[in-house]
Amino acid sequence: MAMGDKLRFSLVLSIIAAVCVAGLCGVYHAVAERREQARQQKILEAVTYACGPLGCVKLVVGEPVSFSYQGRRLKYYPVYDEPEEGDRELKAYASLGEGKGYGGRVTVMVGWRPDLSEMVGIKVVGQTETPGLGSQVEEVRSEMTLWKAMAGQKEEPQTPWFQQQFGDTVKTLADMESEKFDGISGATITSNAVKAAIRDSHDRLKAALGRK
Repeated sequence: MAMGDKLRFSLVLSIIAAVCVAGLCGVYHAVAERREQARQQKILEAVTYACGPLGCVKLVVGEPVSFSYQGRRLKYYPVYDEPEEGDRELKAYASLGEGKGYGGRVTVMVGWRPDLSEMVGIKVVGQTETPGLGSQVEEVRSEMTLWKAMAGQKEEPQTPWFQQQFGDTVKTLADMESEKFDGISGATITSNAVKAAIRDSHDRLKAALGRK
């Protein structure tokens, strides 16, 4: 092969390689963007879920607020009630918290009253706990019976029983250490991880809002 042909062949290969790399980069960024959008949507759904017990006329999640906490950039979410008439009213703050479980990190979104004195509700957004034990943090107890199913009745969406107590019978950090708290039998580590995540969420918000 002549020198000129070799140069042309090398040039063509370089162009093909450059096009392939550009294409792969484009696909990577497109997939990464969709993943980030899905993650953000999951976060907003968790905020809405955790603050749902507020019973707002129209619950509105405000723009996330960034803050620095222990060397990390984090976010919290103000939550408002927006009536048909009049100004919207701040009803809660929501923030993620993390605790160490048996199978890894347990991540929880927690809604708090504006003065941070009480929980509104929680939503477990990430856990890798043991199936049948720690995974009960997301277990829903079905009330559907065979007869109801045969009659064509449909079961309404239910809140996981473990999470339902938060904001209901368990409202404060102190309540979590009292007889009001119903832990998961056989999964003490997971129960404690959720409590640790709730305390972490509270600490994050206190730091972000300058509360003591």
